[in-house]
Amino acid sequence: MLNGVDLASPYQTGFPQLGQDFVIVKFTEGTYYTNPDRVTQIATADLKAAYHFANGGDVISEANYFLQVFKPYIGQAIPILDYEATALNQWTTTNVEQWLDYVYQKTGTKPWLYMALSTENSKDWTTVAAKYPLWVAQYNNGITTGFQPHSLYGKLVHQWNWAAFQYAGGNGRLAGWGNGQKAVDLDICYWTREQWQDWLTTPKDSIVSLHPVVKWNVKRVFVVTTATGCNLYDGSDLTRIIRHLNYGSSWAVFSEENGALELGNGQWVDGRDGFSKSNPLALKTNLPGQVKIISNNSFAVLSPTAAGIKVEELEPNKLYDIVGRINNYFELKDKYDGKTVYVSGDNAYVVL
Repeated sequence: MLNGVDLASPYQTGFPQLGQDFVIVKFTEGTYYTNPDRVTQIATADLKAAYHFANGGDVISEANYFLQVFKPYIGQAIPILDYEATALNQWTTTNVEQWLDYVYQKTGTKPWLYMALSTENSKDWTTVAAKYPLWVAQYNNGITTGFQPHSLYGKLVHQWNWAAFQYAGGNGRLAGWGNGQKAVDLDICYWTREQWQDWLTTPKDSIVSLHPVVKWNVKRVFVVTTATGCNLYDGSDLTRIIRHLNYGSSWAVFSEENGALELGNGQWVDGRDGFSKSNPLALKTNLPGQVKIISNNSFAVLSPTAAGIKVEELEPNKLYDIVGRINNYFELKDKYDGKTVYVSGDNAYVVL
C-alpha cells in the first residue's frame, strides 16, 4: 500500500515532500480554471495523478479543457475525474462514463473516478465500475495526524477496482506542513508502486506512441494502436484468443508469419492491430541515436562497466543523444568535463 496526499491551490501552495509515495493534484475545473501551482505540486512525489473537478458543463468541452493542461503529463500521471458538488445534479453516470471514455481514448491511460461514499451508494455505477478504478472519500469527524487510514464506515455497493481511499479531508494534518496545523487531504492507495507504474501506458497521439522505447537487445517491437486494445492468440492462424493486450502497450517481436507477429512462447497478434519497429542498435554498435532514462538513480559513468565511476546523475524520462553502444552500455554524445561517459542499458532504453 502507498501513502499519498492530494493538493490544490491556494490551500497547499508550497507543500513539501513529507514522505508521501504519491501525489494527486487538482489541475482544472470546468472550462475556466487552471491550478497555477500544479507544476510544483505534482513534483512532490514520484507517483503522480492529476484531477479535473467537474463543473457540470458540456462533457467533451470539460474533457478537452483538462487534456490541454494535462498533455505534458500524459504517460507520466494518472488522469482522474472528481465528481462532486454541482456536477452531481448536472451530470448523470452516463455523462461521467462519457468523460472517462474520452480521456482514456485520448491518453491511453484509464482514468480513476473520485466520489464520496454516499455518491457511490446512491447511483447506479454498474457499467462504470466494470471499466474504471475508484478513488472514494469518507472522513472521520476528528483530526487525523499522519498517514493513519481508518476503515471505511459503510461499504461499496458496486464491484470496483478500488484503487484509493481519501480518509482525511480538511481534517488531515502532517508534521512539517504549517507546524502540523495546516490542512491537507490524506489518502491511501491499495496498489503497489509497480502496479501504479504499469497502469500508465503509452499515450495516444503523442511522440512516444510513434517512437517506442526498448531495451538495447530487443531487435523488434510491436505497439498496440487499436483504441480498444487487441487480442493475443495461441497460434499464427489467429483463431483461439488467450488474453487481451492494452492499447499503447509494447511487446518484443520474435518472428512473423503471414502477417501475424509472434511475441514469444507461441503467442501471436494480428499485425494490423498496431505497428512494429526494428532496433538497429541491437545488431550494430556504432550507430547514433537517442535513449530515454527509465529509472531514478541513473548515472553517467566513466567506463562501460558495472564498476564505472559515477560522475553525473541523469534525469528520469529525459532523452539523451548517444554515439553508439559498447556491450550493454551506451556512449553519451555529451561529455563530462571533456571525458567520455556512458549509461547502462538497464537504466536507459533506445528510442526508436
